[in-house]
Amino acid sequence: MMMMMMMMMMMMMMMMMMIRMMMMMMMMMMMMVI
Repeated sequence: MMMMMMMMMMMMMMMMMMIRMMMMMMMMMMMMVI
């Protein structure tokens, strides 16, 4: 049970990091265009 919870938390953190990185990349691209 504990292992499953830890795995789920890690997956959620990874997903959040990926989304954040994507947002940063999009912002950079917009700045470059402008």
